[in-house]
Amino acid sequence: GRQIPELDLKPLLNATENPTALMAKADYVLIHFWGTWCGPCVQEYPEIIKLQRKYAVDPRVAIVSISCGSTTPESIDELEFDTKFFVQGLGGDLPIYCDPAMYSRIQIANIMGRNGFAYPTTLLLDRQMKILDAWVGATNPGELDRALTKLLVSKK
Repeated sequence: GRQIPELDLKPLLNATENPTALMAKADYVLIHFWGTWCGPCVQEYPEIIKLQRKYAVDPRVAIVSISCGSTTPESIDELEFDTKFFVQGLGGDLPIYCDPAMYSRIQIANIMGRNGFAYPTTLLLDRQMKILDAWVGATNPGELDRALTKLLVSKK
């Protein structure tokens, strides 16, 4: 897989730790770009919450959820409000980050050879920030969990 450059992510909601530090500690990182305005993202998001809960105490896995606005440039206040409103409805109290200058999305689109960024986009990375797997568009229930489980089992 190709290596992704360091991402420019900032805490948005329930997040205190710098995501770069969080990602550096884990063997595997699942990065999920989504938006409250995106139908497939909204349908898929309960799966992400499940994963965040499941792996919350597992130091081998970091789940990095990145809420994205529908406008450029994004209004961070608006993004925070919309995100908070949406995840509260799902009982989500987990850390969420943002990509304030869209820098991370541009980098990832370039690496994946896409001239635009589609939502949701989910990447599974190893400790070296190499892409092990990528999903563009919503995944099926359990699909991301199966991919993570497979890696964790094979690593033992």
